[in-house]
Amino acid sequence: MNRLKILSLIICFGFVFPQTSRAQRSINFGIDISHGSKSFLQDGRRGLGVNFGFEKQLFDAGSLTALVAYDWFDRRWPSDIDEMQKSDSIAGLGLFGTDISFLPVRLGYRQYFFNKGFVNVETGFSRLFSAYDKVNRKYSFTYSVGTGYKILLKEKNIIEVSMNYNYNNIYRFLNLNYLSFRLTYGITKLK
Repeated sequence: MNRLKILSLIICFGFVFPQTSRAQRSINFGIDISHGSKSFLQDGRRGLGVNFGFEKQLFDAGSLTALVAYDWFDRRWPSDIDEMQKSDSIAGLGLFGTDISFLPVRLGYRQYFFNKGFVNVETGFSRLFSAYDKVNRKYSFTYSVGTGYKILLKEKNIIEVSMNYNYNNIYRFLNLNYLSFRLTYGITKLK
């Protein structure tokens, strides 16, 4: 699925939930379940992670967001690759090791539609971690486009469910992109 189709799907998803709510200030934390794109090895596309975010109201239906997350992917070598091929791949690309992790730090904007449905865009940098030294101190440009729904539990407690497309530019011709499903709990202060 190309990026335009994914973006269109995400934006359309944001209009599905009608009710009435406004942007707010909140602190939230949660878990991510991710699925890597074709640039990940076939048996290393599963990902798990945690996230911590902050939201500050800018407009009646819009807010500034900040996010720090940790996403881990269990990338395994195919069984038919020998040690020489592994070391050549790592030396040439500095990647394709096991246990790839991202630590994205992003700022963004969230627009609310109807009540509690939203669309968000974030950009920033991501640090890539791997079992191999050549990759460890690698920072890359990253952005995320997503949509979700916010559920008010009590006066100051929320649950947020969202889906985000995450882009990570590693090298000129190599991107490690993934789709994440996020469930967060937050403490909020309504306007």
